Amino acid sequence: MKILIIEDERYTAELISRLVLQYNPGYEILAILSTIEDSVKWFVEKPGQADLVLLDIQLTDGLSFDIFEKVKVFTPIIFITAYNEFAINAFKVNSVDYLLKPVSYQDIEHAFEKYNRLKETYQKADNKFLIDLVKDSAKAYKKRFLIKTGEKYNFLSASEIAFFMFEEGVIFAFLTNNKRVMVSETLDELSESLDPESFFRLNRKFIASVGAIGSIHNYFNRRLSVHLNPGNHQVIVSRERVNDFKQWLNH
Repeated sequence: MKILIIEDERYTAELISRLVLQYNPGYEILAILSTIEDSVKWFVEKPGQADLVLLDIQLTDGLSFDIFEKVKVFTPIIFITAYNEFAINAFKVNSVDYLLKPVSYQDIEHAFEKYNRLKETYQKADNKFLIDLVKDSAKAYKKRFLIKTGEKYNFLSASEIAFFMFEEGVIFAFLTNNKRVMVSETLDELSESLDPESFFRLNRKFIASVGAIGSIHNYFNRRLSVHLNPGNHQVIVSRERVNDFKQWLNH
């Protein structure tokens, strides 16, 4: 594997290089760069040559995020920094991992194992999976609902909704202010259009926002009992959804 190191502290750059080769002596260090200017020039002149970039965030001539404003970089990146305040920005640009200085062998080992697992997963994926992945990442989720009450129309934000419930052929949205309104979408349609980071389908009758989740208890036959707020509604999570529900809460 071919690796590019971008680090302005000479000692740290040499340490990273040694740790990488300690992890796998067969890896090749293509270059060690120290500035945004040199990095941009390298990516322009040698696009796609590196399999992985180990990148310090604070360089001599600025923050390394400036590199991505000047040139497109599609190579996976392991960020290395003395500060943790840039983590969110780092994960917006091809980030595999985010290491804090001082870097240890265990840090490098963990990051490279993570990279190799991800690489293996993508190599095994077929084209349909990759196309679906791109579509999902670009998907715009529903943020507002148009509500009709008699002859009057109103709208509400998805953030105002605690959960959706199917009752006697009608879908109700229960709001965080303890009111409820009818919505025209089916639960299947809502499952497709709502942001999965914020909403989860508990069973055939309920979709809940993460803010509505109250107490959770084990229930008969390996299911879970969940209390939704407001109103303290008891909802049973379908057995086939229990593991996904736990992962959703633990995300």
